[in-house]
Amino acid sequence: MKTGTQFKLDFIYTNDCSYLLFILREIVKQISFEIENGTNQYFDNYCELVLDNFKLDQFYLTDNEVIIFFQSYDIAPYSSGIPSFAIPR
Repeated sequence: MKTGTQFKLDFIYTNDCSYLLFILREIVKQISFEIENGTNQYFDNYCELVLDNFKLDQFYLTDNEVIIFFQSYDIAPYSSGIPSFAIPR
């Protein structure tokens, strides 16, 4: 983790071919929770936008999680900031 080497998500989840589906479901679940609780705003078609804008190289690692992020305007208005989602490793 401290080498500065760049890699894609499939490097982390090499033994699990369903990792992508798990990550996408977790992102949509977190967005739904935020919308229901009024803690953030997303575009109405966020499910489609998550699929269209998900990139295997837009993430960073913490000790226990993979943080997936999207660019401004990808899935939410600018006022929502950079949308990011913590996925357990």
